[in-house]
Amino acid sequence: MDPSGVQYPHQGYEYSYHQPYDAIHDQDISDYTHHNYSTAHQYDSSQPYYGAPSHAVPQTFSVPEENNTPWHSVTEMEIDQATTSKPPSRTSYWTRINEGWTLEVVSQLCSVAFLLALIILLSRLDGRTLSAWTIAVSPNAFVAVLSIASKASLIYALGQTISQLKWLHLTEKPDRLEDLQHYDDASRGPLGALRMLWAVRSGQFVAYLGCVIILLALAFEPFSQQLLHFQERVITISGVQSSVSFSTAYDFQYDGVDGASAVIVGPRDNPMTAAAVNGVYDVVKDPPFVCPGTTCSYPAFTTFGICSECADVTKTIQMKRINATYGQVYSFTTPGNLTMQASASIDAHSGFKHTLTNATAEAVNSEFAGLGMPVKLAVIRFPVDGQADIDSWMDTMQAYECTMSFCGRQYSGWNTTNGTLSQGREHIIKLNNSDVPAPDEPWYRLLAPLDPAESLGADVKNNSFKISYLDGENILSILTSIFTISNGLPASQQIGATALYSSPDVMATIDNIAKGMSYRMMSGPNSTTVHGEVYTTEAYMKVVWPWITPLIFVVAASAICLIAVVFMTRNAKQWVWKSSLTPLLLPDASYVLTSANEGLVDNNSQLRSRTMTIAKYLAR
Repeated sequence: MDPSGVQYPHQGYEYSYHQPYDAIHDQDISDYTHHNYSTAHQYDSSQPYYGAPSHAVPQTFSVPEENNTPWHSVTEMEIDQATTSKPPSRTSYWTRINEGWTLEVVSQLCSVAFLLALIILLSRLDGRTLSAWTIAVSPNAFVAVLSIASKASLIYALGQTISQLKWLHLTEKPDRLEDLQHYDDASRGPLGALRMLWAVRSGQFVAYLGCVIILLALAFEPFSQQLLHFQERVITISGVQSSVSFSTAYDFQYDGVDGASAVIVGPRDNPMTAAAVNGVYDVVKDPPFVCPGTTCSYPAFTTFGICSECADVTKTIQMKRINATYGQVYSFTTPGNLTMQASASIDAHSGFKHTLTNATAEAVNSEFAGLGMPVKLAVIRFPVDGQADIDSWMDTMQAYECTMSFCGRQYSGWNTTNGTLSQGREHIIKLNNSDVPAPDEPWYRLLAPLDPAESLGADVKNNSFKISYLDGENILSILTSIFTISNGLPASQQIGATALYSSPDVMATIDNIAKGMSYRMMSGPNSTTVHGEVYTTEAYMKVVWPWITPLIFVVAASAICLIAVVFMTRNAKQWVWKSSLTPLLLPDASYVLTSANEGLVDNNSQLRSRTMTIAKYLAR
């Protein structure tokens, strides 16, 4: 050094910026100090040192223009000073954050926060109706967004955690350099994690746990989609009620009655006639259950009605042949003393023919000023089998005897679903069809249960149904018109003849007649109404909480991995390199990854020189 302060180069260490750039020759001064020891062992002091081979560094590579300042000679003293001093650190705010665990901790906390938000959301949704959700985005979409956000946050933190583990692994297993690639692949996705579990045999337990978590994270979204289910429930609609009418009395008063003689001369209850005729053809109109919604229920009630009791008397009916000048004529008497006739004949003009069906009906009580009920009726028929003749036509005979009377019909458990009436329980209460006039009301009859222990309802006065005897006679007239078959008219012109002959089940047909007439009485002139509940189907949200367990495990395990690696890094006194490539770009191979007391070296000139050297070998 001269008095002017200019340093003169040490012999053999003079450089000019006009010379071609040599990455080995022109590296940082500190590199020489690190390599002096190895150089002294490789070269004798008497042998000249020629530097790097010419083929290693292209001679056309030059120093960037910003570095084209005159180079000065470097003395050995300056080399010694360079080995003990470090350039000033000018790290950016982002670099300082990245050199610690701030981003990973924040990311892990975000994962926990998103999972907690998901749990809170599900707890608020559990058991609530879907209609209560008024946001345009569906609940499942919110669940998906929160679960994906939680997974993405923990995956970032977990990837950096595994990346840091590769440097810890390198310091512990310096002879396993190839493991760095497996660690790096594991930090990038499930395939790399699977390969690491298979290939790395001496890794840390935390690294294996991290790989398992990455694989389990594949099921994060599918598990989250199993959390929220939708169930349909039937709920009551407030303010809307179902209804059904029923009768405890049946009285059309003076409709169709001649005032002077008190005789029915005109129509009294045409719907009742229609109900009876429909029943003959096995067509029964539903009872008057009204449902203003999709599903309705009705309370139990007892209504005034008509019931039938039938028996097959084919084997007990008495048969007597009557002398006739032409063909065969038989008289039949039922056990209830009802009589009918049937005949058969054969001639050259018409061939063989016989009676197909016959029926009769009569009142048990007096017809004049009486109740008219019960009504006894009998039906006899001879189905044609295709082989009947004058000697065998009676072999197919079927005979039935029935009694139709007033009764109480008790309904419970009936409901309507989508317009279809579902029958519940029906209990028949037999009544005393007495022809005794009501006290102080000679025009009416009171019919009480035969069994005094049975109740017709709390609102039924005297536990008896009430009916005008005129309405009883009208019902008798309807039944006798159906079940009385005249030999003077063709069967096709009579209501009952054809229908009873074609009926697949005569006793069921007569029961249908009684039901149809009872349903008509339910909505008669004296009916009252009871109300039930109206229901609708509502979608409810149901949370299946066991599916949250795998999600909590993955998030918790990821947090444990992060905490463990933070402590492992501190215990090893290693820098927080994570996924950084800086250790691989360090210009000095002897640069340690750990330091006990010093901060992270930030020698940009060294890194830039090393990067430029590596870059020259990346191209073909």
